[in-house]
Amino acid sequence: MPKILLGISIVLMLGSATLGFLTKGKITVLNDEKKVALEDKDSALKAKDQALKDKTAADEATAVAKKSSEEALAKVAGLESAKTAADSKVTSLNSQVAELEAKLTAAASTPGTDSTAASGELDSVKSQLAEAVTKQAEAERKSAEAELLVTEMSKKVTVAESESKVYKEDAQRRERQFVAKGLEGQVLAVNQGWNFVVLSIGDRQGLLPNASMVVMRDGEMIAKIKVSSVEPSTAVADIVPGTLARGTRVMPGDRVIYPGS
Repeated sequence: MPKILLGISIVLMLGSATLGFLTKGKITVLNDEKKVALEDKDSALKAKDQALKDKTAADEATAVAKKSSEEALAKVAGLESAKTAADSKVTSLNSQVAELEAKLTAAASTPGTDSTAASGELDSVKSQLAEAVTKQAEAERKSAEAELLVTEMSKKVTVAESESKVYKEDAQRRERQFVAKGLEGQVLAVNQGWNFVVLSIGDRQGLLPNASMVVMRDGEMIAKIKVSSVEPSTAVADIVPGTLARGTRVMPGDRVIYPGS
C-alpha cells in the first residue's frame, strides 16, 4: 500500500511539473506575442503620425502652389490688358502717320503750300509710334514670360495635388492598419525552399508591409511571419526564423492573425 501511495504521489508530482512547464511555455509565448503586438502598435502609430504630417505638408504645398498660380494668372490678365492698350496705341499712331504722309504728299503736289507744320507733326507722331512699338514689344515679352510662369505654376499645382493624394491614401492605409486589430486570413501557398508564404489578405483588408502576424492551427500558434509585400487582395510574408514549432510545417489553409495589443 505504501508503494502504491508513493507511486501515485510521484505521478502527481510529474503531472504537476509537466503542467507547470507547459503553462510557463504558454506564458512565454503570450508575452512574446504581446511584445510583438506592442512593437507593431508603436510602429503603426509612428507611421500614421508621419503619414499625417506628410499629408499636411503636401496640402500646404498645394495651397502655396495654387496661390502662386492665381497670382500668375492675375499678372497675365494685367499684362494682356497692357498689351491690348499698346496694340491699340500702335494702331492709332500708324493711322495718324498714314494721314500725315497723305497730307505731305498732297502739299508737295500743290505749289506754294507750306508743309513745314505737317512735316514736324509727322516727325512727332513717328517718334511716338517708335516709343509705342517699343512698349508693345515689351508688353508682349512680359506677357509671354507670365504665361510661361502660369504653365510652370500649373505643373507645380498638379504635382502638389498628386503628392497630397498619395500621402492622403498612405495616411488612410496607416489608419486602417492601426485600427484593424485581429485581422485574419489564410495561408494560400507555401514556399518551403525560400521560407515564405502567400496570404489570402492584402491592402483592401488593411494589411501593410512589415506587419507581424502569427500562424495558427487547431488553436495553437505554430509560427510567426512578417509581411514583406502587399497586393490589393493578397500578400507575401516571410516565416520568422526560430519561431516555427519543432517538427511542424506551415501548410496551406493555416490561419494567420494580426494579434493586436
